[in-house]
Amino acid sequence: MNDRPIALVLDNQLLFSDGISCLLEKYADFASSISFQCPRDLIEFLLNLEHRNCYVFLEYQLEGTNGLSVANEIRRISRAIKIIFVTRSQSVQVLRTIRSFMCDAILSKYSHMENLLICIQTLKNNKVYLDPRISDIINQDQTTENILLTARELETLTYFSKGFTIDKTAKEMFLSRNTIISHRRNMMKKAKCSSMSQLITLAKNMELL
Repeated sequence: MNDRPIALVLDNQLLFSDGISCLLEKYADFASSISFQCPRDLIEFLLNLEHRNCYVFLEYQLEGTNGLSVANEIRRISRAIKIIFVTRSQSVQVLRTIRSFMCDAILSKYSHMENLLICIQTLKNNKVYLDPRISDIINQDQTTENILLTARELETLTYFSKGFTIDKTAKEMFLSRNTIISHRRNMMKKAKCSSMSQLITLAKNMELL
């Protein structure tokens, strides 16, 4: 039985997802590499996958959602799957939010191939990898106050930013109305905002949305 892992790449940009898939298959000793543009297609693929020896490379900014919501679903399928965020964001809030999720690695899209290979080797040794570019951004900016929203909170906020009501958001997320209200209250408290519109504006300015 071939125990080499497979690589799965989720990114809105077809050129990038196909490009990194080719690099991973050619240089990183993966049995195969498959690219996706739709989160649901990736989740359905994982649900039908017999073994969990795989590495999922996720962009944070996805159309209609964010990578943390997808990562949450992947964790529910299997905690053995390696999750690597690959992002072009240089926002300290975005990078700190991703890091707070406790993913297996964070890579910058501006990094060299060498960093990608080091990242994969680090994960094979069951250690967490943080791209030096991203580490520099997080560590250099010590003046920015942390506003760390959970994946569920960010997903809720995404629906609110689209104009969804509490009831409609609850239906879309398969949660109770009270849970959505609780998420909203917690987010506003963390961000010290007095209205949802203020919170949405703040989140967009921080590139969280």
